[in-house]
Amino acid sequence: MDATLALPSVVVALLQVTAFALKLVFFTWLQIVIRWTLPRFRYDQLMRLGWQGLLPLALANVVVSALVVVLATGWAA
Repeated sequence: MDATLALPSVVVALLQVTAFALKLVFFTWLQIVIRWTLPRFRYDQLMRLGWQGLLPLALANVVVSALVVVLATGWAA
């Protein structure tokens, strides 16, 4: 059973704008709550997080993504 609802284009546009606005308000509120809740990082803490935490994760992400692409395409020699 195919249950589709034919709506006028104005209603569809209003629903899309409303959905976007709700998402925008939610994520703005979430960012504000996180900002109020967590303490601020000092510059040296941010640098340590970037070099010792996020850079190794980013490199691992590149390697794993490359392996997935190579294995998915059957290009492995």
